[in-house]
Amino acid sequence: MKRIIRAGVFETNSSSTHSLTMVDEKVYEEWKQGKLLFHKWQETFVPADSKEKPENEDEDEEDEDDELCTYEKYFDMREYKTFLEKHITPKGETVIAFGYYGNDY
Repeated sequence: MKRIIRAGVFETNSSSTHSLTMVDEKVYEEWKQGKLLFHKWQETFVPADSKEKPENEDEDEEDEDDELCTYEKYFDMREYKTFLEKHITPKGETVIAFGYYGNDY
């Protein structure tokens, strides 16, 4: 049965996963150098040496380490395919786009 939820959009009950994060080149380079960690689910960066991590009430403490990623750990996710692209805006700013995609089963 096909249902229209939003005009012009086809949706399925798929278990596929997609993530897109865009950052300026300075933040990306600090992450790559190990100065920052990336929180996969909140899509935020925190200093690697910081004791303050992003808060999520639904999150178990033991799962938090799986969600905080170094650059290497993020791009070594075996369950998803990852991508990384660089774009220079008309004003000369460098934006890095990265993410992952795939089936969640």
